Amino acid sequence: MERHVESDVYAFSRGKILVIITTQNTTVKIKITNSPYEPGNTLRNVLNPTEKFKVSPDGSLPVTLNLGQPLVLEMEEEKMKSRYH
Repeated sequence: MERHVESDVYAFSRGKILVIITTQNTTVKIKITNSPYEPGNTLRNVLNPTEKFKVSPDGSLPVTLNLGQPLVLEMEEEKMKSRYH
């Protein structure tokens, strides 16, 4: 499902995963207002697990894409459950 569309940034979700890509080779900061997550949820970048993002109280998700790198985000709790089940 489409979550965010700009001329240089695109975000979509599939199941419990949110993917954000950009055509820029610079740092891009956006706020996804059509997020499938709840305020307070913490998301982890599957491609760089130390990189985390938190859903704001208004339900939006502020993210930063560094130097054109994509984000593949999943809820932190889901990652923990999948390790132990």
